[in-house]
This record gives sequence, structure tokens and C-alpha cells, in this order.
Amino acid sequence: MKILQIISQEAIKSGGAIQMYRLSKELAKRGHDVTAIFGDNEKYRDDFKIFENTGVKVVFFDIKRFKLNFKTLKNILRLRKFIKKEKFNVIHSHKGTALDYLVIGLLGLKIPIIANRGMSNKLNFYNGLKYKYSKVFKTIAVAKKVKDIMMESGNIPDNKIEVVYGSVDIDEFFPERTSEVRKEFNITDEKVVIGYVGSALPRKGIQYLIDAFNMISKERDEAILFLVGVTKEALGNFDISKEIEAKIITAGFRWDVADCMAAMDIFVFSGITDEGLTGTVREAAAMSLPIVTTDVAGNRELVYDMETGILVKKADSIALKNGLKLLLDDEGLSEKIGKNARNFVEKNMSIKVRVDRIEDIYIEAIQKNNEMM
Repeated sequence: MKILQIISQEAIKSGGAIQMYRLSKELAKRGHDVTAIFGDNEKYRDDFKIFENTGVKVVFFDIKRFKLNFKTLKNILRLRKFIKKEKFNVIHSHKGTALDYLVIGLLGLKIPIIANRGMSNKLNFYNGLKYKYSKVFKTIAVAKKVKDIMMESGNIPDNKIEVVYGSVDIDEFFPERTSEVRKEFNITDEKVVIGYVGSALPRKGIQYLIDAFNMISKERDEAILFLVGVTKEALGNFDISKEIEAKIITAGFRWDVADCMAAMDIFVFSGITDEGLTGTVREAAAMSLPIVTTDVAGNRELVYDMETGILVKKADSIALKNGLKLLLDDEGLSEKIGKNARNFVEKNMSIKVRVDRIEDIYIEAIQKNNEMM
């Protein structure tokens, strides 16, 4: 198959772009002709070195948030010209902005589109129409919760949505992994590392996590909070005492997420809205880390309370604190749910499982498209 993957993101630093990279790489490995289009920004070119020797052709286009003006129309026509020339069998759009461009750019071209939906926020009227568009053969929802919201808010037919969980590289994220990250940050062996990986955006609920940690640290002096993806400057935006700040380590953005997780004893996620099924929760599960996560969007489809993690109410610092305390006080429970989480990811969220499903969707889309021509 000749496949186009497209996303508006200009860097490979967040979930959508990372998932597209993994998918593109595996499809090329299986012998498919894969092109990956990303947003155009010279600042982040070094990110794309990871595509070297993968067999994936990387192309950059100006795909900014859709606005009906001359510049946008010019970019759409340039994209259309490229697609028409390359004669792709199927196009997989990641994120809504890329789909906006394709809805107009593919007018008159008989190429099936596979869309991706990774957020649990409701669809507005326009987005509902977009995902029902006849050229969109299927939308891949990253969680059952995402599918349910699409059907309810956008009136999207059940048969136009397939649930395919995001993937984890289980050969990169594995329980026995060791790293030098504790040494790098001068974390001694007696310390208990409660780790978080993600941004400091309001929807991530960092203030609730800080408040929960404040309560934990009063009972467990050996506990530290390790925030990967959060900078020291960003931490300054939160209500935090100097005493607690001294027990928090900010690592900023890191490429070596698996090594950072290898330094953790417990993983916590405090998101409050606009998630799909959180990628770092999947990765922590693959590492066999005991997990505490808020019950946001599709996370309960991986974290079954007391089985594969601890599921707590969102926007509730006390609930987060209680979940963390439960794991800190019960090593046997922590070990059990860590192993269970790893087993669940291996069976349901490996790269192989995801690509197998998506490959089948592509084949079906191409066959249906050929029948209509």
C-alpha cells in the first residue's frame, strides 16, 4: 500500500506525533510505501532525525489552524497537488487540523481518509459534519470513551468509528530497564520517587497533584515528586510552599522518558479534562509501575481499580493523596497491579497489536473505495 500519514504538529514532542511516528515506522518495516507529512517549522528539524533509516519519507507543509483566507487556500492547493501527484491508496489524518485541510483539498479525488480522534471533548456542529464526511471511511478513536462522546455529541454512526488503543513500544518500556536518572538528579536510594510525565497545562491538574504531594510528604518524609515535562519556571505558576518545592524535581522535556520512568517507584497522573487514553499512563503500565490516575476520559479502560492501578476522582487532591498512600503503604499491592498492568499492555496496546488493526482498516477502506470507482 502507498500510505500518507499527516499531522499539523511541527515537532515530535507529544502524543499524536509520537503515535504517528511509531505507526509510520512499523508500516514501512512491513513493506508499505509510507510518507509522513508534518507541520513546517525549521526550529524543530532535529526531532525528525529519528526517521533516519526507517524507510519513511518525511515531508513538511504549512498546516496552521484552519482559517478561511488566501494563505490557507494556497496551502491547501499545494497539499492537493502533492497528494494528486503521489497517488496514495489511503490517507491517515492525525489531529483535526490536518483533516480540515483534507476535507477541502481532496474534493474530486477518490482517496479514502482514515481520521484519528484522541481527545474526549465534545464535537461541535462543524466537527460533527467533518467526521461524518463521506470521504472519511473510518475514524479511529483511541478509547471507547472517545467513541461514545463522538456518537453522542456529533451523532457519528457507530459503524464509522473503530476503537484502536494507542501503542507502547514494549521493547523500550519494560520493567527491568535501568537508568542513570536517579544519579543525574542526585536521588539517593532511600528516597521514594513519585513520578509524573506530561505538560504543565491547566488540564493536567498539576495543582491537585502538588496539593496531594504536600499531604503525602507530611507523612512520608522520604517521598519526592519527580515532574518530567515540567520546567522550574512552569512550577512557579502554582501555589506551592518553599518547603514542598524543595522536595520537587522538575526535569523539563526529555527524550528519554523510559529512563526517567525507570527512576520512579510510583507513577501518578492528575489530568482533569481533554484526554483520550493518556499515553504516559500506557508507558508507565508497560514499565510495571504501580499507577494512580484520575478517572478522566478513557484511562479507566486501562486502569481497573485495584487490579491494574488505582483509579481516583478527578480534580480531588485528597483522592489523589489516598491513592498514593495506599500504594506507599502496601508493597504487595503495588507489585501486583504493576505486573497486571504490564500484562494488559502487552495483550492490548503493543505496537504490533495497533498496527495489525490499522492495517486491516486501510485494506478495507481501499477495497470499498475500489468498488465505488
